Amino acid sequence: MQTDAISVDTNRAVLLSREQAARFLLISIRNLDYLREARRLPFVQIGRRVCFLRHDLELFIQNRRVEST
Repeated sequence: MQTDAISVDTNRAVLLSREQAARFLLISIRNLDYLREARRLPFVQIGRRVCFLRHDLELFIQNRRVEST
């Protein structure tokens, strides 16, 4: 299994590729691209490469959590 996550800082700042981010969120790459293009998901662009901060993906999940009643 390829692990090309790039550790940026010790403050949990880890960059994930599109493929890794989609796998992390359990969605398709196409859906990930839709969320990014609609600016509903933060991303980092380095040249042509699009990456996602793991922390941002974790916040994205937390913000969509639905509490049971």
